[in-house]
Amino acid sequence: MSGLNPEFQLAELDLPKKILTRIERLREKMIPEPEELQDYRNRAEQEGIVEIDEDELAIDMSEQTEVYRLEHAPTGTMLGAMGLHPFRPKEYRLLWLIDGRTIETVQVGRTESYIIYANGFEIGSFDILRSKKFFFLFTFPCEWSIRIGDIDAIRMRLDQKSGIRIHLDFPNNESVPTWVGQTRQASSWNQLLRLFQRTQILKSSSPNTMWFLPRGEHGQKLGDTLEECVALMTFALLLRNTLIEIRS
Repeated sequence: MSGLNPEFQLAELDLPKKILTRIERLREKMIPEPEELQDYRNRAEQEGIVEIDEDELAIDMSEQTEVYRLEHAPTGTMLGAMGLHPFRPKEYRLLWLIDGRTIETVQVGRTESYIIYANGFEIGSFDILRSKKFFFLFTFPCEWSIRIGDIDAIRMRLDQKSGIRIHLDFPNNESVPTWVGQTRQASSWNQLLRLFQRTQILKSSSPNTMWFLPRGEHGQKLGDTLEECVALMTFALLLRNTLIEIRS
Protein backbone atom coordinates (compact mmCIF):
# COMPACT_ATOMS: atom_id res chain seq x y z
CA MET A 1 0.00 0.00 0.00
CA SER A 2 1.22 3.49 -0.78
CA GLY A 3 1.75 6.06 1.93
CA LEU A 4 -1.34 7.92 3.12
CA ASN A 5 -1.89 10.42 5.92
CA PRO A 6 -0.06 8.69 8.82
CA GLU A 7 -2.67 9.95 11.30
CA PHE A 8 -5.04 7.31 9.95
CA GLN A 9 -3.96 3.77 10.80
CA LEU A 10 -5.22 1.26 8.23
CA ALA A 11 -5.09 -2.52 8.17
CA GLU A 12 -2.32 -4.41 6.39
CA LEU A 13 -4.39 -6.79 4.28
CA ASP A 14 -3.27 -10.10 2.81
CA LEU A 15 -5.49 -10.16 -0.27
CA PRO A 16 -5.10 -10.74 -4.02
CA LYS A 17 -3.35 -7.88 -5.79
CA LYS A 18 -6.40 -6.85 -7.84
CA ILE A 19 -8.47 -6.46 -4.67
CA LEU A 20 -5.71 -4.53 -2.93
CA THR A 21 -5.52 -2.20 -5.94
CA ARG A 22 -9.24 -1.39 -5.62
CA ILE A 23 -8.88 -0.85 -1.89
CA GLU A 24 -5.86 1.39 -2.46
CA ARG A 25 -7.82 3.59 -4.86
CA LEU A 26 -10.71 3.98 -2.43
CA ARG A 27 -8.36 4.79 0.45
CA GLU A 28 -6.53 7.40 -1.61
CA LYS A 29 -9.84 8.98 -2.61
CA MET A 30 -11.17 9.02 0.94
CA ILE A 31 -8.32 9.80 3.32
CA PRO A 32 -7.75 13.58 3.54
CA GLU A 33 -4.36 15.22 3.18
CA PRO A 34 -2.91 16.72 6.40
CA GLU A 35 -3.86 20.28 5.37
CA GLU A 36 -7.41 19.23 4.50
CA LEU A 37 -7.75 17.32 7.78
CA GLN A 38 -6.60 20.36 9.75
CA ASP A 39 -9.18 22.47 7.93
CA TYR A 40 -11.93 20.05 9.01
CA ARG A 41 -10.63 20.19 12.59
CA ASN A 42 -10.57 23.99 12.56
CA ARG A 43 -14.17 24.13 11.38
CA ALA A 44 -15.21 21.68 14.09
CA GLU A 45 -13.41 23.79 16.71
CA GLN A 46 -15.22 26.90 15.47
CA GLU A 47 -18.52 25.07 16.06
CA GLY A 48 -17.45 24.20 19.60
CA ILE A 49 -17.00 20.47 18.86
CA VAL A 50 -14.19 19.35 21.15
CA GLU A 51 -14.84 15.60 21.19
CA ILE A 52 -16.80 13.50 18.73
CA ASP A 53 -19.94 11.93 20.16
CA GLU A 54 -20.65 9.00 17.83
CA ASP A 55 -24.36 9.24 18.62
CA GLU A 56 -24.46 12.75 17.15
CA LEU A 57 -23.16 11.62 13.76
CA ALA A 58 -25.47 11.96 10.77
CA ILE A 59 -24.95 10.58 7.26
CA ASP A 60 -25.34 12.84 4.25
CA MET A 61 -27.11 10.93 1.48
CA SER A 62 -28.08 13.99 -0.55
CA GLU A 63 -25.68 12.85 -3.28
CA GLN A 64 -25.44 9.41 -4.87
CA THR A 65 -21.78 8.55 -4.56
CA GLU A 66 -19.40 5.95 -3.16
CA VAL A 67 -18.19 8.36 -0.47
CA TYR A 68 -20.65 9.70 2.11
CA ARG A 69 -20.01 12.56 4.53
CA LEU A 70 -20.46 11.99 8.25
CA GLU A 71 -21.60 15.19 9.91
CA HIS A 72 -22.25 16.60 13.36
CA ALA A 73 -26.04 16.40 13.28
CA PRO A 74 -26.87 19.69 15.08
CA THR A 75 -24.56 21.85 12.95
CA GLY A 76 -23.94 19.89 9.74
CA THR A 77 -20.16 20.14 10.30
CA MET A 78 -18.18 17.41 8.54
CA LEU A 79 -16.50 15.06 11.01
CA GLY A 80 -15.54 12.19 8.73
CA ALA A 81 -16.71 9.97 5.91
CA MET A 82 -17.58 6.41 4.96
CA GLY A 83 -16.84 4.89 1.57
CA LEU A 84 -17.27 1.79 -0.54
CA HIS A 85 -16.33 0.61 -4.01
CA PRO A 86 -19.11 1.69 -6.43
CA PHE A 87 -19.27 -1.68 -8.23
CA ARG A 88 -18.19 -3.97 -5.39
CA PRO A 89 -19.78 -2.36 -2.32
CA LYS A 90 -19.54 -5.49 -0.16
CA GLU A 91 -15.84 -6.13 -0.74
CA TYR A 92 -14.40 -3.35 1.44
CA ARG A 93 -15.73 -0.39 3.40
CA LEU A 94 -13.91 2.33 5.29
CA LEU A 95 -14.97 4.85 7.91
CA TRP A 96 -12.74 7.64 9.23
CA LEU A 97 -13.27 10.48 11.70
CA ILE A 98 -11.27 13.67 12.09
CA ASP A 99 -9.87 12.47 15.43
CA GLY A 100 -7.91 9.83 13.47
CA ARG A 101 -10.15 6.83 14.11
CA THR A 102 -10.78 4.28 11.37
CA ILE A 103 -13.07 1.27 11.03
CA GLU A 104 -12.72 -1.09 8.08
CA THR A 105 -14.73 -4.14 7.01
CA VAL A 106 -13.32 -6.74 4.60
CA GLN A 107 -15.53 -9.39 3.04
CA VAL A 108 -14.53 -13.02 3.66
CA GLY A 109 -14.50 -14.64 0.21
CA ARG A 110 -17.90 -14.41 -1.45
CA THR A 111 -19.84 -14.79 1.78
CA GLU A 112 -21.86 -12.36 3.87
CA SER A 113 -19.22 -12.52 6.61
CA TYR A 114 -16.70 -9.75 7.28
CA ILE A 115 -13.56 -9.12 9.31
CA ILE A 116 -13.67 -5.88 11.31
CA TYR A 117 -10.61 -3.67 11.79
CA ALA A 118 -10.34 -0.63 14.07
CA ASN A 119 -7.34 1.69 13.76
CA GLY A 120 -5.58 -0.95 11.67
CA PHE A 121 -6.09 -3.89 14.07
CA GLU A 122 -8.45 -6.84 13.66
CA ILE A 123 -11.01 -6.58 16.46
CA GLY A 124 -13.93 -8.78 15.48
CA SER A 125 -16.22 -10.20 12.83
CA PHE A 126 -19.64 -9.88 11.24
CA ASP A 127 -20.99 -13.42 10.72
CA ILE A 128 -24.06 -15.19 9.36
CA LEU A 129 -26.01 -17.14 11.97
CA ARG A 130 -28.92 -18.33 9.83
CA SER A 131 -29.99 -18.32 6.18
CA LYS A 132 -33.33 -18.95 4.52
CA LYS A 133 -34.19 -20.65 1.24
CA PHE A 134 -35.65 -18.57 -1.57
CA PHE A 135 -37.61 -20.28 -4.37
CA PHE A 136 -36.20 -23.61 -3.13
CA LEU A 137 -32.93 -22.88 -4.96
CA PHE A 138 -31.29 -19.82 -3.43
CA THR A 139 -30.45 -18.93 0.13
CA PHE A 140 -30.07 -15.51 1.69
CA PRO A 141 -28.87 -14.57 5.17
CA CYS A 142 -31.53 -13.45 7.62
CA GLU A 143 -29.68 -13.43 10.93
CA TRP A 144 -26.18 -12.18 11.78
CA SER A 145 -23.97 -11.39 14.76
CA ILE A 146 -21.24 -8.84 15.39
CA ARG A 147 -18.49 -10.08 17.66
CA ILE A 148 -15.98 -7.68 19.19
CA GLY A 149 -13.13 -9.66 20.68
CA ASP A 150 -14.73 -12.56 22.55
CA ILE A 151 -18.03 -10.74 23.08
CA ASP A 152 -21.16 -11.32 21.01
CA ALA A 153 -22.03 -7.61 21.06
CA ILE A 154 -25.13 -7.47 18.84
CA ARG A 155 -27.30 -9.92 16.95
CA MET A 156 -29.41 -8.87 13.97
CA ARG A 157 -32.57 -10.37 12.49
CA LEU A 158 -34.11 -9.43 9.17
CA ASP A 159 -37.77 -8.44 9.39
CA GLN A 160 -39.29 -11.27 7.35
CA LYS A 161 -42.51 -9.35 6.67
CA SER A 162 -41.04 -6.17 5.24
CA GLY A 163 -37.58 -7.36 4.25
CA ILE A 164 -36.29 -3.80 4.69
CA ARG A 165 -35.95 -3.58 8.45
CA ILE A 166 -33.56 -5.25 10.84
CA HIS A 167 -34.02 -5.95 14.53
CA LEU A 168 -30.97 -5.40 16.71
CA ASP A 169 -30.83 -7.76 19.69
CA PHE A 170 -28.61 -6.69 22.60
CA PRO A 171 -27.25 -8.92 25.39
CA ASN A 172 -29.63 -7.28 27.89
CA ASN A 173 -32.56 -8.72 25.86
CA GLU A 174 -33.43 -5.33 24.38
CA SER A 175 -34.60 -5.63 20.75
CA VAL A 176 -34.68 -2.52 18.58
CA PRO A 177 -36.00 -2.31 14.98
CA THR A 178 -34.03 -0.05 12.66
CA TRP A 179 -33.85 0.83 8.99
CA VAL A 180 -31.27 -0.21 6.43
CA GLY A 181 -30.33 1.69 3.32
CA GLN A 182 -31.64 5.17 2.60
CA THR A 183 -34.81 6.10 4.47
CA ARG A 184 -35.77 9.03 2.29
CA GLN A 185 -34.51 11.12 -0.55
CA ALA A 186 -33.15 14.49 0.47
CA SER A 187 -35.32 17.41 -0.62
CA SER A 188 -34.17 19.75 -3.38
CA TRP A 189 -33.95 22.56 -0.82
CA ASN A 190 -31.73 20.47 1.44
CA GLN A 191 -29.44 19.60 -1.47
CA LEU A 192 -29.25 23.28 -2.44
CA LEU A 193 -28.33 24.28 1.13
CA ARG A 194 -25.54 21.71 1.19
CA LEU A 195 -24.25 22.85 -2.19
CA PHE A 196 -24.05 26.45 -0.93
CA GLN A 197 -22.41 25.24 2.28
CA ARG A 198 -19.67 23.37 0.39
CA THR A 199 -18.97 26.30 -1.92
CA GLN A 200 -18.84 28.55 1.20
CA ILE A 201 -21.71 30.73 -0.06
CA LEU A 202 -23.33 30.07 3.31
CA LYS A 203 -21.12 30.69 6.34
CA SER A 204 -23.10 28.54 8.77
CA SER A 205 -23.77 24.81 8.37
CA SER A 206 -27.25 23.36 8.10
CA PRO A 207 -28.39 20.58 10.48
CA ASN A 208 -28.74 16.97 9.36
CA THR A 209 -31.49 14.77 10.84
CA MET A 210 -30.49 11.43 9.28
CA TRP A 211 -28.81 9.70 12.22
CA PHE A 212 -25.88 7.47 11.32
CA LEU A 213 -26.17 5.16 14.32
CA PRO A 214 -29.54 3.52 15.03
CA ARG A 215 -31.65 4.81 17.89
CA GLY A 216 -34.40 3.36 20.05
CA GLU A 217 -38.12 3.66 19.45
CA HIS A 218 -38.28 6.93 21.37
CA GLY A 219 -35.04 8.34 19.95
CA GLN A 220 -32.83 7.19 22.80
CA LYS A 221 -29.18 6.32 22.22
CA LEU A 222 -28.15 2.66 22.14
CA GLY A 223 -25.04 0.82 23.28
CA ASP A 224 -23.92 0.84 26.89
CA THR A 225 -20.52 -0.81 26.53
CA LEU A 226 -17.51 -0.05 24.34
CA GLU A 227 -18.07 -3.33 22.47
CA GLU A 228 -21.68 -2.41 21.72
CA CYS A 229 -20.70 1.08 20.54
CA VAL A 230 -18.07 -0.29 18.14
CA ALA A 231 -20.55 -2.93 16.94
CA LEU A 232 -23.13 -0.21 16.21
CA MET A 233 -20.54 1.73 14.21
CA THR A 234 -19.79 -1.44 12.24
CA PHE A 235 -23.48 -2.12 11.68
CA ALA A 236 -23.96 1.41 10.35
CA LEU A 237 -20.90 1.14 8.11
CA LEU A 238 -22.15 -2.09 6.56
CA LEU A 239 -25.89 -1.53 6.41
CA ARG A 240 -26.72 2.18 6.61
CA ASN A 241 -26.06 2.37 2.87
CA THR A 242 -26.95 -0.75 0.89
CA LEU A 243 -28.38 -1.52 -2.51
CA ILE A 244 -31.83 -1.22 -0.93
CA GLU A 245 -33.37 2.23 -1.16
CA ILE A 246 -36.36 2.97 1.04
CA ARG A 247 -38.46 6.05 0.49
CA SER A 248 -40.83 7.36 3.14
